[in-house]
Amino acid sequence: MHRQLTLWLLGAVLGLATTPANAQPNILYVIADDLLTNGLQTAPQFDPASHMPHLNALAAEGANFTRAYAPASQCQPARAALMSGLRPHDTGWTHNSWQKRKKFGGTKGDLFAVLGANTRTLARDLSDGGYTTATVGKVYHVFAKNPDPRAFDAFTRSRKGERGTQKTIYRQVKSGVTTTDFAGTRAAAVADQAVAWMNTLPEPWAVFVGIYPPHLPWMAPADTWAMVPETLGPLPGYLMGDREDTYSYSNNRLRRINEAQWQDSRRAQLVSSAHADETLGAVMSAFDRSDTVMVFVSDQGMCMGQRENYAAKATLAPCASQVPYVWAGAGIGGSTIDAPVDTMSIYPTLLNLAGIERPDRVAGTDLSALLQTGSEIATQALSSQGRRHALRWCDGASCWSYACDANGGKEEIYDLTSDPHEFVNLAPTGIEAARARMDAALAGDA
Repeated sequence: MHRQLTLWLLGAVLGLATTPANAQPNILYVIADDLLTNGLQTAPQFDPASHMPHLNALAAEGANFTRAYAPASQCQPARAALMSGLRPHDTGWTHNSWQKRKKFGGTKGDLFAVLGANTRTLARDLSDGGYTTATVGKVYHVFAKNPDPRAFDAFTRSRKGERGTQKTIYRQVKSGVTTTDFAGTRAAAVADQAVAWMNTLPEPWAVFVGIYPPHLPWMAPADTWAMVPETLGPLPGYLMGDREDTYSYSNNRLRRINEAQWQDSRRAQLVSSAHADETLGAVMSAFDRSDTVMVFVSDQGMCMGQRENYAAKATLAPCASQVPYVWAGAGIGGSTIDAPVDTMSIYPTLLNLAGIERPDRVAGTDLSALLQTGSEIATQALSSQGRRHALRWCDGASCWSYACDANGGKEEIYDLTSDPHEFVNLAPTGIEAARARMDAALAGDA
């Protein structure tokens, strides 16, 4: 398995405490919105140590999955999959499903309106398993009401994004300044509520925190804007003409904007990402590593020019499907895991760590043995978007990515070891073995 274990023994020496054998750990679940990892933390002139210190410190402290992928590349299907434990290709919810929402009479992104009123969720399983549960911010894709009233003991209404002075970069792509500093932002209010619950809820508790940035519009305090330089270097993961040998969706907007608009939008997205990081830092101020397990993830990423997608998702290209994914806290040592894994693993892993039996319906790989003892486990990453599927895996020292339509057509295969951005489509090389692996993954056999 591709990983570099760095702190398993050191963690014990430093006294990384674990919860008692029969105790349930508190759970802190933090999800960001559109946080691009493929290129963000290595972007030229964007120093992660100073601009995203909290996420990078968490990644250094905990188990950091460097090749983690979302179940889908849009907010609604990704969040529905993460909270229901049901893969998008099994439910048919593989994009922002306006028609399904209308058919069932629910509000936008309402999981229960689309998947059914009796759908079980991670929050419900934790609640039934003895947890006090609470949610604030964008966890589900519902804002004005409690998104899962039978699961949450405490709920604070979420509001989209930040208020402030906006400017339009291109059509609906907007950015702007909110307040002078972090304290006056809506993100700070989300963090404050999460911290209050972490300090007062009866244990064991499970607090779900949704960080809205860096979703559009890219809004942030003036102090955060000052952190990011106005001029940026080349965009990581971008290659002119990259779409010529792929079948990825593209909105083609990159051809319609000028260089100044591209630079402005890239900087604004990085500023909003830094705003997400300071929100994470505020939440982590109450993170007790001795009795709490924390998972941090993004629903999906955001393409800023890769595959000619500008300020867009809805593609299985790495810019939209690859996400930051870190576990830390009680009993979890530090490690870097390079093997592909999808974030459907959150649900079964949390249930195992909480001592709750996993229902048969819940998809994903249980990572608890890897997190707690460094045990070798087999992983792969399956994502679906619209009519396309992508599978990433490692075979010995080589790692691969295969994508195809639902009917098996329009195939792409990439060598992730030598081509991590998936620039060179090698199809039909290795296609037969890739097809068999994909068939098994979609059938739930691998």
